[in-house]
Amino acid sequence: MDWLVDTNILIDHLRGVSKATTFLRQSRSSGTLWISAITVAEVFAGQKTGQSKEAAKISRLLNLFRIAYLDGVAARLGGEITRDYGTALPDALIAATAIHKGLLR
Repeated sequence: MDWLVDTNILIDHLRGVSKATTFLRQSRSSGTLWISAITVAEVFAGQKTGQSKEAAKISRLLNLFRIAYLDGVAARLGGEITRDYGTALPDALIAATAIHKGLLR
């Protein structure tokens, strides 16, 4: 089964939270994992400045996933989710991408 992993799982994994690491390992064996292009931006935005080892670690992790790119349909849906539910725009865009691409679990 294909599905989209949220940014929080990746951040927890990078911080050494064992539940997140276990979740990613188990999920990877059951199907194709995707991340939103928004997640890529969020993970790198949280990286400490001047940490090339950390950037390399992040890149290795992100290379394990397929990237779901934001298109016009998902962008519109994300805007509507933000408007209707007050969700922060990045989270709404990630959710909209998952909905539009059929990557929910």
